[in-house]
Order: sequence, then structure tokens, then C-alpha cells
Amino acid sequence: MANTIKLNFWIHRSKRNANNLVPLMIRLSYQGKRVERASGYQIDETKWNALKQRVRGDIEINAWIEAKIAKVAALFNAAILHNKAVYLPEVMEQLYPKSIEEPLLLRFIDEHNRSLKERVGKDYTFSTYEKYVFTYNKVSSYLHQELKRSDIPLKDLTVKFIMGFDHYLRVKENNQHNTAVKYCLNLKRIINVAIIQGLLAQNPFRVFKTSYKDTPGYWIEKADIQSGAAFCQLWVAGARGAHIFPYALDVPSQKTGAMVIAPVQVI
Repeated sequence: MANTIKLNFWIHRSKRNANNLVPLMIRLSYQGKRVERASGYQIDETKWNALKQRVRGDIEINAWIEAKIAKVAALFNAAILHNKAVYLPEVMEQLYPKSIEEPLLLRFIDEHNRSLKERVGKDYTFSTYEKYVFTYNKVSSYLHQELKRSDIPLKDLTVKFIMGFDHYLRVKENNQHNTAVKYCLNLKRIINVAIIQGLLAQNPFRVFKTSYKDTPGYWIEKADIQSGAAFCQLWVAGARGAHIFPYALDVPSQKTGAMVIAPVQVI
């Protein structure tokens, strides 16, 4: 009947591959129109039963054929029930739903950073963007060197991952405590963005707690600075949250021995 959608399966003999297999095709017909598409299966021509439109001895392909027949019938009946037009290309597309690409950690961090870069100079500074680039590099190194993986699905992340990442930063990268904390917190913030976007239900790192440690301050008499008599043998590091007064002194670096300008607190 012209008002009934028809679904047929056939083999394309002229498209035989190097293994002498032929593609199984699918055809939809309705009211004098038709659309065709390859099923994705390659079969042995001798096993194809054209009358029954089934492959002898192949449970998988025959089950796939049955599923497509049922799907087409359901789509057609739903269209008729709701008085909608039957558009064959649309029906065919629904038989081959597009696979949803699984979100991966490194890929997501890269997308996050690209979005951040576009906002530099507007509501983000370049240094903010840069710290997430460094975080990407650290996570990438951890995945490749420690886990021997190119990437990992977001859904596979657990607290064990960030604990291993923290350990890697301290032991293999020789990062100090506050540096390791910084990268771990950056990673947790990125995962929070994934939650906002609906890619994760909750943060897998939520039970992982880490915080910065205060670094010791270094004091020097103002009079010594002004007289030039002070010679400091300390490596003066900028402590997180420290109040730095506008004085500076040439001090030797413990790492290189070179003289550096270091901020000091004045008493």
C-alpha cells in the first residue's frame, strides 16, 4: 500500500570488498519516495537469504534487522497517530542515532582553557588563563608518565586519581607543598565546571581536602636597609597572603647563588 512505509534489506553486490564480502543495505519506501543507506555490516553473499531478508547463522545481524523493523513501525505509527508528515530522511536518521562522544578529562580541560583564553582582557587576566594551561600540562604528564594513558573519561575519575596526582607532583615533579596544592585545587575547579555543564553529577574529588601552608616571614631592620649595612643570607620567598612592604634588598639565591631583588617586611 502506498500509505504504508516499507522497509527492505538487500546486498550491494557491486560494492564487494577485498575479503569478498558485500555491504548489507537498508531501504525505506513511502508514497513513491525512497531513501537508502549502508547498514555498516559486511556479509558473505552466500549466506544472504533474499526472500527472508536474513543472514543464515548470524544471530547478531538478524537481531539488528529485527530491531530496525520494530523501530520503523513505531516511528511510522507515532507519526500517523499525531497526524504528522512522514519524512523518510528523518526516519532513516532516527535509525542511526549519533553516538554521544564520551567527555574526556584532558579534552575537557583544553576546551575549558580555550574558553578562558577568549575572555582574557575582559573578565579574566592572562595569568589566570596561564595557570590553567600549566595545570593541563601537569595532568597530561601524570596521565602519560604514571598511568600510561593518553586521556581518561570524566566518569572514571575517583578520589584515587587526584591523590595519585598530588603524590606525583610532590615526588616526581619535586613540587613544594603549596605548588602541589595549587594544581590540585585548579583541577577541582575545572571539574566543578564539568558539573555545571551537566557532564558529571558530583565532584569525584570532593572528599580530597588540601590547603595552603603559611610560609615564614623574614624581618630586617629598616635602618639596616637604609644604611646598606644588611647582608641577608636568606632565600626570601613571596608567602601566599603575606603583607609585603615596599622595600627590597639584593640577596643571594640559595638555588643559584645569584643576587636577586627580594621583598622584605620592615619592623
